[in-house]
Amino acid sequence: MNIYLLGFRAAGKSTLLQKISFQGKKIDLDTELARDFGQSVLHFIQREGIEEFRKREFAKLSQLEMSSAKSPSLIAMGGGFVDWPASRELLLKSPSQRVFLRTPAALLWERLKDQPERLIVGGIDSYEAFLALYESRQPYFERLATKVIENTSLESSQAEIERWLFSALGFMK
Repeated sequence: MNIYLLGFRAAGKSTLLQKISFQGKKIDLDTELARDFGQSVLHFIQREGIEEFRKREFAKLSQLEMSSAKSPSLIAMGGGFVDWPASRELLLKSPSQRVFLRTPAALLWERLKDQPERLIVGGIDSYEAFLALYESRQPYFERLATKVIENTSLESSQAEIERWLFSALGFMK
């Protein structure tokens, strides 16, 4: 059984992945895809398009799901995977655990607004565009979640996830 960290971009999924005490394998999906592509995710999307990226993302997610019976992994998902219906359905049908880092829009915007390279995908050119994308994805994250973390600080989110991994799921630190 895999455990997925879900949330909008800049929610801290990749950072938490590195910090959380977990004895299994840790995988950052965007990092894995960039390695497969031989270039950054942004460059791949600019060259091949978002649809091709989502197809490849789904294929990688499918591989991770198939291997989860052998050894569970903690996986940080990209913030936009919910835009691809097949990826959402795959996770909904999975016995995996899915932790949604519910992060206030204002906090995400503070983290993103001065990082133009992270705003390119999705055509985010203003707070209003960011908010529209954020609001369109929230229902998908909510539906997918088996656990919701109110993510206002990475330290408290890390502690809550670690407690949950140990107490609810029996994963050792």
